[in-house]
Amino acid sequence: MKSSLRYFFTALLASLFTIGLFKIFDKPETIIIRERIPSTSLIDQNKLGGSASEFVKRNVSTYKVPVNKDIFDNNLKALVQIKSGKKKWFGKFYSNKVNQNGSGVIISDDGYIATNYHVIEDSDDIEVIMWNKRSVSAKLIGFDAKTDLGLLKIEMDSLHHIEFGNSDHLSIGDKIFALGHPFKMDATVTEGIISGKHRQLGLSDNPNFMESFIQTDAVINPGNSGGALINQHGQLIGINTAILTRSGNFEGYAFAIPSNLAYKILTDLKDYGYVNRGILGIKAIFSKIDEFALSKKYASGARIEDVEPNSPADWGGLRNGDYILELNDQQLQSINHLKEILWSIDPGHPLSLVYLRNATLDTLTVNLIQESDNPDYPLLLKFGIEIRDLQENEIMQNQINGIRIESIFRESMAESLNIKPGFIIMRINDREVFNTVSFYEKFTHSGDDIVIAGRYPGEKQTYYYSFNINHLVR
Repeated sequence: MKSSLRYFFTALLASLFTIGLFKIFDKPETIIIRERIPSTSLIDQNKLGGSASEFVKRNVSTYKVPVNKDIFDNNLKALVQIKSGKKKWFGKFYSNKVNQNGSGVIISDDGYIATNYHVIEDSDDIEVIMWNKRSVSAKLIGFDAKTDLGLLKIEMDSLHHIEFGNSDHLSIGDKIFALGHPFKMDATVTEGIISGKHRQLGLSDNPNFMESFIQTDAVINPGNSGGALINQHGQLIGINTAILTRSGNFEGYAFAIPSNLAYKILTDLKDYGYVNRGILGIKAIFSKIDEFALSKKYASGARIEDVEPNSPADWGGLRNGDYILELNDQQLQSINHLKEILWSIDPGHPLSLVYLRNATLDTLTVNLIQESDNPDYPLLLKFGIEIRDLQENEIMQNQINGIRIESIFRESMAESLNIKPGFIIMRINDREVFNTVSFYEKFTHSGDDIVIAGRYPGEKQTYYYSFNINHLVR
């Protein structure tokens, strides 16, 4: 009897010890999302029809309607499966290796496709499988790793596509549907509700990575990434991106990029070849407002820690210690929610805000300015360009070495010279250029008179731009 009791308690202690270890070390992890570098455009937009084609504009109803089963007939035909990988060359032949599988959404009748960047990351061979099993090669127009979005293009017309909805109109409990290709299966629809908004998962240590996800309980699994989250009107209100899981499969928590943010990012990639982000010019933390008792509406806000000189916040009179409570009639839920709103607005456009100072509410309207990704190159910013190194697939595709002009600032010297985004600088004052560091060193030590030479993607003609930067270096 004693021996049996001893075995029983020994087994019980071992079980409790095992459970304790499980609780300590079994922490949830997120999968299906990765982040690497800023927004990039890979090919000349003019070769794809310029600005003639547009994504379908948002047209959101404000009333609830029963689910229309016909919405799936069109939207499933606007869903694609994506296979991407790198080509490995063996003499005159190459083999394809599929590195990633995911989903995509056709967002225009002339073949633009939205997906996640991590679905096509580091790929030079992208295959799109249509609803009718037709396989089509896709071109990568651009990507934005800060939001994990990518834009593809296939050369087809009159395609089924999904219209953008307004993610700001979503409410907790709204019925939604997730469309995608989980586990490489055929198009799949799952039903759920909006479980939360403006969620942060901590997917990246990079402070420039933006998380403000829609949370849903619709079943999403590996392969759904880049697929559509639609409302009951059949409109696109999110791009399925990540799940929170211990097992690697769906466990009740799925997340999507809001459509308003996706629309802005994807439209910029199409129209400009880069993301034209607006900034307010503040550093802030999200904090409780203990001293404010005039209204129960605001319990917390974005507390300004620093105002950048010569910024919209500075020009509007915002100060350290002010609490920003609303932006464009949206009550702030987090710092990333603030970023989501700012990144959904074009620079130069007005932004209304409600702020608190010394227990007094006030309102303000400012115009955003463009964010710079090249803060370490002040002379280039004065000249009016942002630059980046070429990627390996761009060098192979264009048979060219150099650096790429990512964006041109309005009313700058670069714009007056008629330089266009996408221009690849090959030489500066007859000296070859291989990376941004060497180019900037040559730019700052070449004297007042500078000549840059290079090509635009897809063209063989060499263009020359000469200018004097004497007034920039004074």
